[in-house]
Amino acid sequence: MSRRPDRTRGAAAVAGLLTATAAAALTIGALATPAAADVRLQVEIPATGTPPEALTITDAQLRWGLNVEAGSGAFFGGCNFLSAGEVGDTGGGRVWSEADGFYATTDGAVTIEKPYATDGGLTQRRAVPFADRCLDPTGSPVSSSSFVGTGIEAVIDGGTGTVDPDSGDVRIEWDGGVTVVFYGGLTYWWFSDPVLEISGGRGTLSATAGGYGTDMEDMSRWTALPATRVVLADLADVPATRTGFSTLPRYLGVGVTLPAGATPQVTGTPSAGSFPQSFVDFQAQTGQLAYWYSSGGLRDPAKPATTLYVSYDAADPVDSGEGSSGAVRPDGGAGGGLPSLTGPGGGAGAGIGADGDGAGTAGGGSSPSGTANGANRGRAAPAGPVAPTPVVAAADGVPLALPQVLPAETALPDRALIPGGAPAGVDPAERLALALTGVFGLGSLAVVGFPRGWFVLPWSRAT
Repeated sequence: MSRRPDRTRGAAAVAGLLTATAAAALTIGALATPAAADVRLQVEIPATGTPPEALTITDAQLRWGLNVEAGSGAFFGGCNFLSAGEVGDTGGGRVWSEADGFYATTDGAVTIEKPYATDGGLTQRRAVPFADRCLDPTGSPVSSSSFVGTGIEAVIDGGTGTVDPDSGDVRIEWDGGVTVVFYGGLTYWWFSDPVLEISGGRGTLSATAGGYGTDMEDMSRWTALPATRVVLADLADVPATRTGFSTLPRYLGVGVTLPAGATPQVTGTPSAGSFPQSFVDFQAQTGQLAYWYSSGGLRDPAKPATTLYVSYDAADPVDSGEGSSGAVRPDGGAGGGLPSLTGPGGGAGAGIGADGDGAGTAGGGSSPSGTANGANRGRAAPAGPVAPTPVVAAADGVPLALPQVLPAETALPDRALIPGGAPAGVDPAERLALALTGVFGLGSLAVVGFPRGWFVLPWSRAT
């Protein structure tokens, strides 16, 4: 039997297998080559952190007392204080009484607060009724002869805006007004709808200012001041946070341009400085000009701005509640110290103060310092003697003081409620105080003296 056909079939099978394998290899190669050239690789590396989104603020809180002087004893009228809302037209400059209804503890989102002493030497901030507006945290009346203030502050809730925690950029707006009252009501102004703008750690707190102006030559003149946008505070080194911040507005070392006839700014002293230029420009119309820059008077250490608090959530304030200026003696500056409030003759401390009802009290001693936060806290004023000053009550209960010695140059100021021009080194407020207390004091003596025969008119017949 021949086996040739089997060999032939085997060879043919092997050849076919080789041919198929080669064809498959060629096909795979042909497919693989162009595919490899079209490959695109995309690698995603997970980020370690994403920039935080801007926070939407719906109830921010602003807390500020402007300066210690805004809550101090006044040379006339009891004290300086803050009132919630825009008081509007009171009909003229006069000392406010509770019956007038001008003062307001709250108005909308605005509340006026001050520290009250509690057990253990701590203080607790509470809303301020009219009767307490001139009391320090211990319950003692503040005095113009002391640098201890009431610690009064305006608190405005409901601020809305945005905060970028990464960059620190902030813009928050508040609705509400605050009236700043000096001399018990003889002069006042207000600011409303403040706006906070921060970029790169620096910014401003601005607001619309308004009020009324008068003149010492004609107290019947009562001029409405136009609404003016002013910078209340220049801010620097504001930290970027998610909760809020406290900061001391710029004042020390700040220069200012003053209108003609105004008391020149004194520089080179530990408390020398000024509030922002637009703010001071506006005050030239209110009669409070010299209270917002260093004029060289004894009250200069009470003029620097106090700590300003901003909380991005009013329910979680950055301030613990003790405040920034309660029972505070203002900072006299590095190595400077505070001046002694002295008068001729020496003696025990005395001054013009006011209790809750506006009745005057003598005294000028310092009260113990509270545990207030921020700069300008807990520094004691030197215990300098102050000349005794007899205090008499006028018919309306407003305290009047008759200085034992009146300087020869004492005279009624020639312009403005609180004069802009005064001899060098003489604070306009002191000049006004001496003038008013002298005139009213002499008037009080005349009322008593003539009926009792102490004084006789030149043209009267001797008996």
